[in-house]
Amino acid sequence: MAMAGVRRPRLVVFLLAVLVTLAGWRASKLEINTDRYDMVDSDDPYQSRLVGFFQRFGYPDGPVLVVRGGDDAQRRAVVLDLVRELSALDGLEHRVLGRVDARTVAEVLLVRNPQVIRRLSEAGGQGTELADLLELGLAGAAKILEAEILGGLDGVATSLPSSATADDFTQIAEMAARLKRAIQVEDAAKGVAMDALWSADLDAAGTTTAERFGLDPAGFLVADADTHLVAIFPDLPDNQIATLSALVEPIRRVRDQVVRRTTGATADIDVLLTGIPVLTVDEHALVSIGLVESSVATALGITVLLLLAFRSLHILSEAVLPLSLGMVVTAGAVQLIYGELNPITAGMFALLLGLGVDFSIHLLARFHEGLRQNVPRELALRHAYMSAGPGMLTGALTTVLVFLTITRAEFTAFGQLAVNSAIGIVVIFFITVLALPVFVARGPGRERRPPPVVFGVRLLPRTMRRVPNLVIISALFAAAAGLAMLPRLNFNTRYFDFMPQSIESSRALRILEDTPRANPVSAYVSAENVAAARELAQRLRKLPTVGHVQTLTDLLPRLTDDRLGLLRSALADAGRTPRFDALLGRADSNTNRFANALRGVGDAIDESCFALQHGGTSAQACLHAKSAVDDLEAEVRGLDQAGRVRLSDVERSLFGVLARAWSSATRVASRGVYSPADIPAHLVHRFLARDGSPAVALFVYPQDSIWDQGYASVFANDVRTLDPNAAGHAITMHVHNRMIVQDFKIAALVAAVIIIIVMLVDFRRPTDALLAVLPVAVGWAWMLGVMSATGLSLNAANIVALPLVLGIGVDAGVHMMHRCRQSEAAHGGKARLEEIVEGTGAAVFVASLTTIIGFAGLLIPDHGGMQSLGQVMMLGTACSLTASVLVLPAVLLRLGRAR
Repeated sequence: MAMAGVRRPRLVVFLLAVLVTLAGWRASKLEINTDRYDMVDSDDPYQSRLVGFFQRFGYPDGPVLVVRGGDDAQRRAVVLDLVRELSALDGLEHRVLGRVDARTVAEVLLVRNPQVIRRLSEAGGQGTELADLLELGLAGAAKILEAEILGGLDGVATSLPSSATADDFTQIAEMAARLKRAIQVEDAAKGVAMDALWSADLDAAGTTTAERFGLDPAGFLVADADTHLVAIFPDLPDNQIATLSALVEPIRRVRDQVVRRTTGATADIDVLLTGIPVLTVDEHALVSIGLVESSVATALGITVLLLLAFRSLHILSEAVLPLSLGMVVTAGAVQLIYGELNPITAGMFALLLGLGVDFSIHLLARFHEGLRQNVPRELALRHAYMSAGPGMLTGALTTVLVFLTITRAEFTAFGQLAVNSAIGIVVIFFITVLALPVFVARGPGRERRPPPVVFGVRLLPRTMRRVPNLVIISALFAAAAGLAMLPRLNFNTRYFDFMPQSIESSRALRILEDTPRANPVSAYVSAENVAAARELAQRLRKLPTVGHVQTLTDLLPRLTDDRLGLLRSALADAGRTPRFDALLGRADSNTNRFANALRGVGDAIDESCFALQHGGTSAQACLHAKSAVDDLEAEVRGLDQAGRVRLSDVERSLFGVLARAWSSATRVASRGVYSPADIPAHLVHRFLARDGSPAVALFVYPQDSIWDQGYASVFANDVRTLDPNAAGHAITMHVHNRMIVQDFKIAALVAAVIIIIVMLVDFRRPTDALLAVLPVAVGWAWMLGVMSATGLSLNAANIVALPLVLGIGVDAGVHMMHRCRQSEAAHGGKARLEEIVEGTGAAVFVASLTTIIGFAGLLIPDHGGMQSLGQVMMLGTACSLTASVLVLPAVLLRLGRAR
C-alpha cells in the first residue's frame, strides 16, 4: 500500500481528487446544533419521558426578558412597552406575559367574582334592562355608575354604604383620570383605564395567590422585589437553530428599540434577554466562531512548530497536505452520517489536526534518517514505512478503539464525538499512507541533515544514565500520589458555566437562578384536568424541597357549589346576554351620548357631595371625583376625529374584555367545569395540552441549588412520588451526571484493557507490552494528581479525557518500544539509548507537541466546555510525553535493555 503512491501516483491522485471533491461538497452542508435535548439517547427512560411531555404540551422553554434598575414604576412602564411590541410579532399574539391584568385573564373575571354581575344588575335595573345598558358601551357604563352612586346615597345598592365613602370617590376620580389619559395617547391600547375598572376583581384572589404565581401587587411578573420579567411562550415546532434564531433575533430587535426609547428618563433600566432558546442561539454563534478560530489557531501553531522542526517549507507541505485532505474527507463523512455537529463534537477538528499530523511526522522523521545515511530515496521511503508503520498502525488502532469505547455512553453527543474522531483518524491514516509517497518521491534528491528537532534532546540520554533510579522513584511516587487523590477529584455539574459571563443571556440566567420561582431549571409534571392540577399543586407545595409551583389553577377560581350557584343566580337575574358583537364592530363611539352620561355621573356626585357636607362629613374626595369627571366630560366633548377613534378603541378594548368574561361565565355556569375554551389564551399556550384534551402542565421549581447532586436527587424523588412521569432537567440532571461519571469510569477501564490487549498482540511479549503502556499509565496518574492539586475539576465536557488520554498517550510509548526493539535487533540485542531518544524520541516529542497544540486550539473559543476539554487533554498529553522521554528510557536502562 505504501508503494502504491510511488508506482501508481496518477491513479492515487485521481482517486483522492474525486474523494476530496465529493467530501468537500458534503462538508459544505455541515451545521452546528446546540440543542441540549438532542444530547441524550432517546432510549433512555428519562429522555423518553421528556420527549413525551414535549409531544403532549410542546416545548416549555421560552425566552425571558429580565428588567432591572430604576424604580417599580419605571420597570413596569418598560414591561408594558415590551409586551405591546412583542405581542405584535408574528406568532407571539397572546404568548407574551409581563402582567396579569383584565385583558390577560378576561375569561375568569366574572367566574372569580359573580357578585359583579349582581352589582351591575342592581345598579342598572332601575327600569332599564342591564343588557340594553351594556350594549350602549361607555355611555351605558356611565349610566350604571350614576345609578350606583345614587343607590349608594339611598341605601339601595349593595356595593356602597348608605353614604358613599372617601375611598369610593377616590376610585371614581382615579378611574376618570386614567380613562382621560387613555383617550389622549395615540396608541389607545396603551391606556390603563381597564386596569382601574377591573382592579378590584383582580385583587379578589388575594396577595398569596399573586405571590404564588410570581406577581407583584400590581400584577406584574417578578423574580424578586427589584427584578421584573417578561415571559414568552412561543409555539416551537422544533429546537433547530434556524427555528430558534428566527424567534430570538426579532425579540432582540424589539428589546433594543424599547430600551432606546426609554433611555433618558429611565437610563438606568437594564433589559437582558435569556432563556434556553436564547442560550442555544448564543452558544451556536459562540461555537461556530470558536470552531473556525480554534482550527485556524491550531493550524498556525502546527505550521510554526513543523517549520521549526523541519526547517523547510517543502517538507512542511509534505506533512500537512495529507492531513488537509483527510480533514476534508472526515468533514464530509461526518455530514453524511450525522448531518451536524454539537458543542461536544465541534472541537473534533482541532483535535484531529493535532493527532492526524503525527502520522506524517513519524514517517518523515524515519525517511530523513535514511536519506542522511545516503540510502536511496525509494529504499529510504520503504524503510520508513516498514520501521515506523507498525507503531503508526498500533497507535491509530488503539486511539480508534479507545474512542469507540465512548459510544456506549447514554449521551449521544459523546458517542458522536467518538465516531467522528475515529473516522477522522482512520481516514487521515490511510490518506497519509497513500498520498505521502506521491509528494515525497518528487521532492529534492537529497536532504541535508537538519538541526536537532528539539533543543537539548541530546542531553536526555546522558542524564538518564546518571540518575535513572531517581527518575523512576520520583515518577512512581508522583503517580501513586495522583491515584490517591482521585477520590478528591471534583465533578462540576453546572453546564451553564460553559457560557461566558460576558454574554447577556448567561448573566441574566444567573439572576434567575437566585430565586426559586424564576429558576431556568424546573420539573415538568402533568394532571389530567384542572381539578386534578389544583390538588397536585397543593401537594407539591407541601414538599420541603419545592420552592415554587407554577400552575394555571392559581388564576382559576375553584368551582364550588356555592360559587356556581351564585354565578347561575346572578346570570339569571341579569336577564338576556348582552349582544356585544354590534358594539365591538362599531367604528365610532357616540361621544355626545357618552358625554351626556358623564354629565349625569357628575350630577350624581354633586348630590353626594351636598349630602356629605350637610351630614358633617368631609366632601374633599367627593369634590375631587366631581372635578375628575367634569375634566373627562370636557375632554370627550372636545375630541376631534382622531380622538373619537381613540375613544372607540378604548371602548372596544374594555367591552371586548367584558364580552369574553360574560361568554366564559355563561359556559362555566352551564357546564359546571372548565374546558379549554374557558381558559385565557396566555394560560392555554403555557399550560394546556396541544391535543385539545383537558390535561394540564405544572412547572415545579426547586427550593435550593439543583446543581447539588444530593439535593437534586431528593428533589427529583419527591416530585416523582406525586407524578412518576415527571420530566425536565431538574428531574434528569442528577441521573445524567451520575451516568456520565459512571460511563467514563467504565470507558477508561475498558480502554485500559483494550490497550493492553492490542499491545500484547503487537509486541507478542508481555514485558514489551507493559513497557509500552508504562508511560501513559504514569502520565494518566500524574494528570489526575495535577488536576486535584490545582482545582481543575471534571465536567460534562472534559470527562471524556479519562479514556482519551489513554488512547492518545499510548502512541508515544508504542513508538519508543518499537524503536527499542529495532535498535536491539541492529546492535546485538541491546538498544542504543541515543537512537531511541534522539531519533524516535524527537519525533515523539514533535508529534506530541502537535497534539498539545491541537488541544490548545480549544482554549481559543470563549466556551467553557471546549476550554476545559482542551486543558485536561493538554495536561494528559504533556504528562504522557514526559513519561515517554524520561521514565521509559530510565526503566530500559535499569532493565538492561538499552545502553
